[in-house]
Parts: sequence; C-alpha cells; structure tokens
Amino acid sequence: MRIVLAALVAPRGLRKRRFPDDEARQRAEQVFREAFTHGNRQMAAKVEAQDEVQALCTRYRNEPPKDVAEKIERSQAASIRYPASGKLLGDWRQGEKIAQDGYGMRFTDPDTKRPNGGGCYNCHRIAPAEISYGTIGPSLHRFGALRGAAKRSSATSTARSTTRRPSPRAPTCRASAATAS
Repeated sequence: MRIVLAALVAPRGLRKRRFPDDEARQRAEQVFREAFTHGNRQMAAKVEAQDEVQALCTRYRNEPPKDVAEKIERSQAASIRYPASGKLLGDWRQGEKIAQDGYGMRFTDPDTKRPNGGGCYNCHRIAPAEISYGTIGPSLHRFGALRGAAKRSSATSTARSTTRRPSPRAPTCRASAATAS
C-alpha cells in the first residue's frame, strides 16, 4: 500500500510518462537532430533518412511478418559484395584490428580519406579477452568453430573453403571482407 501511495504522490517528473507512439517518435527524432549540433552535417542528413529496410523494421518494431522478413533477407543477400579475388577468408589479426577500430561513418570523424573501421565490438562479443563489447548483436565468439569451420589439412580443402560463399543468413561484416582481399 505504501508503494502505491508513494507513486501517487511522487512528483510528476519522477513518474514514468507514457507517450503515444507518434509523439514518442517525434520526440526521439527531435533529440536525435539536436545531438548533431557539431560535426559533419552532411553525415547527419544521411542518417536522419531511413532506407526501405530501416523503415520496415521501424514500422514492425523489429518483428516484421514472415513475408516481409523474407523480402528483407532476399534484398540484403542480393546486396552482398564479395571480394573480386573470390577469397572469403583473410588474416584474422588484421580482422581483429578492423573489428576494434570504430573510426569512420560518424558525424564527428573529420578525415574522410582514412579507411573506416568495423566497430564490431560496439554490438558483438568476439574475442574472449575483450571485456567491453555490446550485446545488441549476436555473439561472434567462436563463430566459425561453432559452424564447422576448422583448420584444413590439405590445400584443396582450404582452396575450396575460401571460395565458398556464405549463406544469405550468415552475418556479413566489413572486417571479414576487408581482410580477404
């Protein structure tokens, strides 16, 4: 009873305020625009507009109906650019450097000639030694080992494994593509 009474007499600012969906969206967009007071305004303009996939995910709150999800998967699978060499595996050490590097594609990054990093740890767990990683994306720790990728003993199997294309559902990452070229 005391908890209910405390909630009723709590100052309005301390109580959770429920926004209607349109009002909440408008408020979020306003806060987002105000966050871009410094830096690259052209970059900000690019991220303010949603592409078709982002709009669908927003519309369905990241849970699109099966037919819409399949359409998104097909369109995204068709957009994958494979290395011209056909080699999909590269130096994991170089991949780790790219995964750790968050530079690029931020509105505050002034050097547009510097290669973009992957920033993979922002969303994923990869190396067990890294203690600061995001959890919004799936864990990529032991990704290959858990899916049957292992050291190959013959040159033939290695060549075959490096030219095989991943399934459309496999996550694609700039770090793996960059190190394969």
